[in-house]
Amino acid sequence: MSQHVRDWLAAYHDGELHGARLAQVKAHLLECPDCRTELEALKALSMVLQENPAMPARTPPERFVAQVRLRARPSLSSPAQRWRGQAGWLFVPLSVLGIGAFFQAVLIVSYLTLLALPLFSDMSATPSLWFFFQGAAQFFVLNVALTAVLATLLWGWLAGWWAARSRQNLLVSKTAG
Repeated sequence: MSQHVRDWLAAYHDGELHGARLAQVKAHLLECPDCRTELEALKALSMVLQENPAMPARTPPERFVAQVRLRARPSLSSPAQRWRGQAGWLFVPLSVLGIGAFFQAVLIVSYLTLLALPLFSDMSATPSLWFFFQGAAQFFVLNVALTAVLATLLWGWLAGWWAARSRQNLLVSKTAG
């Protein structure tokens, strides 16, 4: 028995062999049942592939971008809508600062009221120095805590604003280019 021709079976099946190589493969297939079995498997695979529909053609990039733009959220197109969007972003930090200023004022007025309270009460019961230090310490802790909360809120707002601005600039540069 001659050497197997498995490397040439696909070319034989596709009709790409000519001359002496074609004669060699034909002669071998008459003698070798293993190579005939492999050729039959190759023919069966070819029939299965021909029965199934071909993959659709690749969508051109221009059409893909157009489809994405159609499905994407519409951008703020009119100047009034853009202004309202910017005003909304500005409203948040101004609100946080206003709320912070309100609570700072409440803290200061509360502390000053606590300090002045002994002046309007019985003079014989004078508060100790410890009372003043304790009130000042509580005022300081509340003030620092409030400032930390406000700073965290403002930094979070700034991060969100920066991300939205970067995304908007990225979209604008992609649509322009």
